[in-house]
Amino acid sequence: MIFYILCFVLVLFFGILMFMCRKTLSWPNLVIMLLTFMASLFALQSAVMAFKHRTAWLDRVEKNEEVVAIQSKEVRELKYGPDNSLEFPLDSLNGISNSLTIARQGTGRTWTGGLVENQDGNAAVSFSSSDGTGASQLDQDMTVYAFGETSAQVDENSAPFAVATLFVGIFQVTGIAGDSATLRPVFVTTEGEVELATPQSSWTLYEKMPLDQRDAFKRHAGIDPDSLDLDEYRNLLMTQYLPAERFGMDAESAAYEKLIDVFAFDGMQMSEINTWISRQPNRKTEFDPRQEDLWVNIRFSKASQPFQVDGSGNLNDGAIDTLGRAIDQSLKAGEDVRFGVTEEEIVLLPKVPAVLGYDRSDGTREPSLVELQDCERVGGDNADIYYRPLRNYPHLLVQTTQKIADFELEKQKITEVSAVTELASTNANNQIRTRTTLTQNLQTDQEGYTRDLDEVSRLRAIEEANVETLRGQIRTSRLQILELYKSLSERPSNASTEPTQHSGRFVDRDN
Repeated sequence: MIFYILCFVLVLFFGILMFMCRKTLSWPNLVIMLLTFMASLFALQSAVMAFKHRTAWLDRVEKNEEVVAIQSKEVRELKYGPDNSLEFPLDSLNGISNSLTIARQGTGRTWTGGLVENQDGNAAVSFSSSDGTGASQLDQDMTVYAFGETSAQVDENSAPFAVATLFVGIFQVTGIAGDSATLRPVFVTTEGEVELATPQSSWTLYEKMPLDQRDAFKRHAGIDPDSLDLDEYRNLLMTQYLPAERFGMDAESAAYEKLIDVFAFDGMQMSEINTWISRQPNRKTEFDPRQEDLWVNIRFSKASQPFQVDGSGNLNDGAIDTLGRAIDQSLKAGEDVRFGVTEEEIVLLPKVPAVLGYDRSDGTREPSLVELQDCERVGGDNADIYYRPLRNYPHLLVQTTQKIADFELEKQKITEVSAVTELASTNANNQIRTRTTLTQNLQTDQEGYTRDLDEVSRLRAIEEANVETLRGQIRTSRLQILELYKSLSERPSNASTEPTQHSGRFVDRDN
């Protein structure tokens, strides 16, 4: 309004000025000046209006962006649940979809209550149906995962129901006839071999291997995590879901206590865990989780930098990798997420990347989130929340199957080497026996030669004695002959001349 009044006063002023100057100025110049002035006023008014409209539109755009951010978050939470939720809540669209998928029976995903018989090493499974086609949804040559069922109850007043608890193994469908299907074993566990040989329970068949889920036992038992009685829950785990005999463990051992701790403390704050442990006088172990299994609440008072949530990997790596990308499917919103955009937000994040930071393989350090962004940790170490690492059972099963195949190959190689070694050992034993025989023969010959030598020595001694005797006799005879010769040489001259004729023939050979 003030602008229009100012314009009117200026036009009136210029009109009076033109009237007063009509005798000294030409009318064409006055008209041009007036038109220029009015054009300037119009341009000024247009600029002011444009600035006013721009300001209004910018304000509206900012408000619309806030509305869009709020509505986008509402849509995202409606579909996926809260951003800081590790799983799809039951009131989210994906949570409802998952619940419906899990609840489906006999639609190509799950077959329950199968009665089993062993037929020459194969499993003949029958599913009762009113029309006699209980196994028709199984496909020829498809692979299924078989679990043995046990009976369970939520409480004493509820009806019992079957629960798949014992993993038997992987089977291939080789025949389908009405309610029955023949399954050929592809991979069977140790416990499954006993169950397959003499089936003791009904079976559940899965088209896909079930994944590990957080709070699976609590959901199955109908336990509200917000009103959890830890003592009752631990007793439920030890008696129904995770009994010690199923793992071949001593129920009083420290190892079994650790196993129960992993599932019982899942999702609890460390302050609650430590308080409960302090009241247990018979604890055998300390509960000291890894830093990688702890989560913390981070408060974003200002808008954070965007987080890339479409990551890749398997659940063994955790829910979020070291770069802040989600691996847990329940966190994959499909677009980058920013926290604290319109209001203060508290988000649950892994402790290592959020608070501690970590060292890279090249020796450099990756700073933590609280060092890089405008956010802070809520509470201290007692506010940390423990989450057990989820298991990727299909991946572990593939690894186990591969290890078995590698073991069989290694076993075959060892068998071949053992055969060669056994042959070499047999040859060596034959050589040893031959050498032993030769040694014994040589020993026998040596003993014979020794006896012969002794006999020869004895005979030689006898012969030498005989020779000495003969020498003595010869010596005696010679002396006698010498005496006779002497006596003959001393005869008278008229005696016989025969000795004289032969006197030169007596020679003493010893001299």
